[in-house]
Amino acid sequence: MTPIFKVTANDTDITHAIKDRLLSLEVTDETGNTADSLTINLDNRDHTIEEPILKTDGNKHATELKVWLGYAETGITNMGTFYTDEVSHSYPPAVLTISAKSADVSNTFKSQRSTVWSNKTLQDILQTIADRSGYNAKIHPNLANITIWFILQNGQSDMDFLRALAEKMGFLYTQKGNSLIITPLQKKETADAQKLEPVTLQETDLETYTISVTTREPYQTIHATYYDVDKAQEETVVLGSEEEPIKNLQRTYPSKDEAEQAAQAALEQQSNIGYSFEGTIAGNPNIFAELPLTIPTKATQHTSWIAQTVNHSYTDSGYKTSISAIADK
Repeated sequence: MTPIFKVTANDTDITHAIKDRLLSLEVTDETGNTADSLTINLDNRDHTIEEPILKTDGNKHATELKVWLGYAETGITNMGTFYTDEVSHSYPPAVLTISAKSADVSNTFKSQRSTVWSNKTLQDILQTIADRSGYNAKIHPNLANITIWFILQNGQSDMDFLRALAEKMGFLYTQKGNSLIITPLQKKETADAQKLEPVTLQETDLETYTISVTTREPYQTIHATYYDVDKAQEETVVLGSEEEPIKNLQRTYPSKDEAEQAAQAALEQQSNIGYSFEGTIAGNPNIFAELPLTIPTKATQHTSWIAQTVNHSYTDSGYKTSISAIADK
């Protein structure tokens, strides 16, 4: 199999222009609240690579790069759209490095603001933020109607506010291109509730792998406190087996919905304590973060995993995919 790639800059195909200069091309896809990234290293030995092709065209905040990876025999797969955020030179040797992110951050989106959000659903909040920055809003239907009774956005950009809200409430927020996306934690579904089917990797597909097992005991029960306005007192949501060990979430939530969401997210995080997987395979452009994986090995009876970080690396020596995953229980 012959690895191949394609790159466009603002919809202009630059594959031929950089092919002879390409030292490495890496696409890193991550779960959680981190934007996917692209890094291209080019041989600039005679300092003749023209930077303007990587700069703004006057209408965009950054150059839009689209990347495809695959094989001459089977075709190429779109790995995503990225927006340049840094171009650097290093010497010796003379290397031009292009760094890009999957998030195209507008000035409005990164401007600090103070806002009180009161009696708003997650759908309301995401749509309001998306509309004022010119983005699309995508949210999983199981999360759309969760009501936030009160939360203060105090001197935060919309970008930082959504990240903090995701961490507090226990869901996944990410930005891909022109879309702001909210999905449940480790539910193996897309934002439009489409089920992600597991991909099976045989042990013979793995060039290297490490499976780690920790003896740390996960919490069996989660307690989350909220303030009941009608009763004028604090109440507690209890999720899990109600057996020890018990984890008490530190903050008091303003509503039962928010307390239940936070407790559920904490419980799901506990369910993955124990096993972790690191492995490398021949380049496979169909592997991405949040994808469920089935990997039978002689090392353990555990075969179900969820990809957390996936790195696709293309160099003159070949195309490799590295996977970090957690146990899917």
